[in-house]
Amino acid sequence: MSPLQNRLKRRRTRIYIHLNISAIMPLNCILSKENKIVIKVLRYFENECSENQLSIPLSQPVKKAAATTGVLKQNVNRIKWEVKNTGNVHSPSKQRHIGKLIYSSTNLDDFDLCVTRQIISKFYVGN
Repeated sequence: MSPLQNRLKRRRTRIYIHLNISAIMPLNCILSKENKIVIKVLRYFENECSENQLSIPLSQPVKKAAATTGVLKQNVNRIKWEVKNTGNVHSPSKQRHIGKLIYSSTNLDDFDLCVTRQIISKFYVGN
């Protein structure tokens, strides 16, 4: 089988498919949002180097950070305030996905349940 393995879990009368993606996405990879920020910062500093002068003076760090990263000054101020008050940056909690619901007990008759049980048992006995 491929590194991406399907695991079947049965909870009550619902069957879920869970995908193991740890083999696909390593922990140290850079996400697309981070790539976009890096490109914006790189282009900003390349433009400053080509002009041989600072486009925004160093005495305005919030405005310079906003221009460098491509976000609004209000967002930079909010992040700055959050770090000042709490000591770290709050990130939204991770959404947990249970899996895609294949069948529910309401639309399965006894024959379908028996066939599903046989397929699952053959899968575990065969491996």
